[in-house]
Amino acid sequence: MVLYLQDTQLALIHIPLHLYSNFLQPILQLLLPSSRPSSSDSASTNGSNAPRSKKSWAYEHPFTNISVTPVECSIACSREMAEDLFTPVRDSLDPSSRDQVSITNEDYIVMQVDGEGLDAGQRVLELTSPLAMAGMCVQLLHDLPQPSTSPQPQPPVAHQAQLQNTRSIFSPLARSRRSTHQPPNTSHSAYSHTSGADSSIFFITTYFSDYILVPVRARGQVIKALEDRGFAFEQTTSSYVNPIANSFNTHTRNKSSSSSFDSLPPPPGTPPPANIHELQTRTFSLLKRRNIVFAVDPSIQLVQCAGSKDSASTRPISGGALNGSSFASRGHPPSVEDTLHLGLVKCLISAPRPTFLSLTLTDTEPASVLLEKRLLPNFAPDVLLGSKEDVLVPITLDLRDLPLESTGIVCGVAGRLVGGTSGFGGFEGEGSDAVEMSYLSTARAGTVMVGEEELERAMEALRGADEQLEAN
Repeated sequence: MVLYLQDTQLALIHIPLHLYSNFLQPILQLLLPSSRPSSSDSASTNGSNAPRSKKSWAYEHPFTNISVTPVECSIACSREMAEDLFTPVRDSLDPSSRDQVSITNEDYIVMQVDGEGLDAGQRVLELTSPLAMAGMCVQLLHDLPQPSTSPQPQPPVAHQAQLQNTRSIFSPLARSRRSTHQPPNTSHSAYSHTSGADSSIFFITTYFSDYILVPVRARGQVIKALEDRGFAFEQTTSSYVNPIANSFNTHTRNKSSSSSFDSLPPPPGTPPPANIHELQTRTFSLLKRRNIVFAVDPSIQLVQCAGSKDSASTRPISGGALNGSSFASRGHPPSVEDTLHLGLVKCLISAPRPTFLSLTLTDTEPASVLLEKRLLPNFAPDVLLGSKEDVLVPITLDLRDLPLESTGIVCGVAGRLVGGTSGFGGFEGEGSDAVEMSYLSTARAGTVMVGEEELERAMEALRGADEQLEAN
């Protein structure tokens, strides 16, 4: 398994659902080619009519994630795009609404995971366990801090069943945040993590890869934790290779040059767990103590897909599906990427809005889309790769009552699911009893994805952890 470091400057954005329509235009603009030519484009541009970009909309940005869930909309995009597209819209809102939109002050870099040969659960454990064991705040993208000065209007709350009910209803989640570091009267401004213990590490699973979003100043601490657990840094490739796991060196992609990684001091607080067993025990003890239960909405059925790559990725682009120029290019029939673009736009502008959709765009891989199965008719049959019949069901954690510095939640829950009915079997999760799972990044809810046929067994495994705590 290889980690590729990308020195991006990402901002994380939280948008409440009732403000989704206000931000729909900037969201759609993320799917359009940039109006600014890159430095390489400028060198070869000799007139105002020259194409703006040699890359299609799907490959223009190093990393972008757009997620719409039953509880909120979250965006991870470049700092430049956040300031140009989202900040003006936020600042135009009334003070009450403005207070409910978060844009992080701190920039994030991306670590891309090439984990071929390992299932998603094993990748989650391999990556999160070293960080959790080091006492770092390894969390999902749902842990984006939220403004705490004004309560947010929430959708109608359905009855939230307890852990024993494997068919509970998805409830709107709103994680309360500490505001000790938030300047007074500036709740509408971007929220910034300000201490080592509060530097959350965000985890995103896509069709092709996993991604870790790391605060710039925590990069050294993350790298040290990975190196201490067997990941080695290759200076010539700017990648981290775990010699214990399978390495796939034939995977080709652009890699940023390395820079100085000065380690940060370990965060204060409770000593890290001694082993994975203790980590899982701590995790479920914390969840039980905070009355945090697992919820399932049986009406949400998801499929994981990816865009088909075609020659359009290198064709000059003058616009996008929104203004029709991409489809109307003389001499070129609509490409697969054009058709994918149109399908995504249909999903995003549909009324009512999509209940569940997560789109990840990078400059190295085709678009990855996790969406409701009912949205598939918005796409032409040959546009999306992946099985349309392998339905995934989200299992959701309500983490609103956890302190921001809580550690090991991702690793603890993933370890229990990967271990399946074998109990706290350990880090590897080997054997036929392992429940295959993956993670979806959202801004307000921790979501674990399992196959529809695995749901009951997954819930049994989670209940088993709770029962073991009661027995002890």
